[in-house]
Amino acid sequence: MNKLLGIITVFATALIVSCGSNFHGRARLALIDSLADRNPHAALAKLDSMSQWLDDASEAAQSYAALIRIKAEDKAYIKHHSDLAINKVVNYYEQNPDGRLLPIAYYYAARICCDMNRPIPALGYFQKAEQAAKATLPDKRLLGKIYSQSATIFDYRGFHQQALKRYKLAYEMSNAVKDTTDIVYNLRDIGGVFFSLERKDSAEFYYKKAYSLAVKTKDKDLLENTEQALAVSYLYDGNIEKAKRLITPTLNIKDSIDISAELSIYADLYSKTNKPDSSIMCYNKLLVYGNIYGKQAAYKGLVKHYINIGENEKASDFFNLYTDISDSIREINASEGVATSLAIYNYEQREKENNKLKADSQRERLLAVILLMTCLFLLAFILYLYSKNKHKADVMRLKDEKLKLLENEIEKQKANSTVRDEKISQLTLTTIYKTLIKKIDDWDNSQSSLTAEEWLELDRILNETYENFHSNVSAIYSVSTFEYKVCMLIKLKISPTNIGRMTNHSKESITATRRRLYEKAFGKKGKPSDWDNVILSL
Repeated sequence: MNKLLGIITVFATALIVSCGSNFHGRARLALIDSLADRNPHAALAKLDSMSQWLDDASEAAQSYAALIRIKAEDKAYIKHHSDLAINKVVNYYEQNPDGRLLPIAYYYAARICCDMNRPIPALGYFQKAEQAAKATLPDKRLLGKIYSQSATIFDYRGFHQQALKRYKLAYEMSNAVKDTTDIVYNLRDIGGVFFSLERKDSAEFYYKKAYSLAVKTKDKDLLENTEQALAVSYLYDGNIEKAKRLITPTLNIKDSIDISAELSIYADLYSKTNKPDSSIMCYNKLLVYGNIYGKQAAYKGLVKHYINIGENEKASDFFNLYTDISDSIREINASEGVATSLAIYNYEQREKENNKLKADSQRERLLAVILLMTCLFLLAFILYLYSKNKHKADVMRLKDEKLKLLENEIEKQKANSTVRDEKISQLTLTTIYKTLIKKIDDWDNSQSSLTAEEWLELDRILNETYENFHSNVSAIYSVSTFEYKVCMLIKLKISPTNIGRMTNHSKESITATRRRLYEKAFGKKGKPSDWDNVILSL
């Protein structure tokens, strides 16, 4: 028993240590992920320090670590030459969906395709990243980068309108998260597209807006970047002095991802400010460090320089080199052109299809809601009709029961006519009754009805003689003031003609009132005399 207990204790301890270690490792990875945004080199160092733990870690942890490494390398401008690692990460997150990490995996797959000069697959991954990012609570910062990076692909290949649309979307995202650095770059890029479209006023507007915001940030690199963009705009407009005020040319240009752009700008500025030696230095550096477009610009500049100084042989040599590299660029563009056009067409078609599917889905949800509301309304209406009919049936049943009771009462009073006659005799002795009869008899001369006070007195006498007469009438049917006066006169056995005179109505109106009161009280047609019998029974 003690031995078994010891084994269990050791196993439990190992399990706790293992779980604790895994939890601690995942927490460290999350911290490194956050660090990669601010200091990618430090993040890479920390990942290296975890290599022993990662060897025995779960596939989930290894995939997350691999994604962080790719992200940190990208942010450190370490160019990728293989997509094996990112493909493995993407496959893992496609098979084990993670709403936060899957769009990030797609995004860095696209970035690696860009590093490897594969724009078409890059566009596909950017679209997958966008769709995945929108599927959950959208990460606007990531969406902004997706829009910006895909716009760059469009812009470099001459699809400026598509690029402009997506740069503006990127600007909206960076504005939403208040990322000043991205806002500046997006404004600069929008200006760049307008520059390519030869809409110089719009380009200068966005360049100035980016520059003004960059000045407020006091970020030196950001400021230099926007200064260069605005300077290029001034150079092409011939505003050399404005361009010089923005940038101070230097031959100590640092090796960076922007070296081609910087060298090209400085070479152009030196050339236009009559400093040929400095421009030649920049052209030579472009031939060493520049990309293919930078080299093309260098050859072109060198051709112009040697023509200007009369060295035609050298100019001819550089012209041949310029022609060769231009042909290479045309071949690249031609081979990519059809594929890129097709990819962009498919990209936009998929976007339209996605929007259509989204609209169809929203329409279906709306129709479902309308159908549900219609069903609920019909159900409520049916229940209302059922309740109303049931209530009506209950009322009719009660009215029938009430009528039977009244008919029984009428029969009883007929059998006991002596009591009824005695009450009538009592009424005939009252002053109000005599007043009523006198007004009836004098009608032809005076045409005078009872006054309001006399009607009240008649009501009082009737209720004294016939207990609760008014309440009993109202219990049968809620009569109006006029209808109650008719009922009082019926109780006193006044003729319909004289009832009409005392209430200022015609005989026909009194007849119709008596018939109507019976129908409303008992839900069935009857004669005026039927209502009289009901009143006489009360």
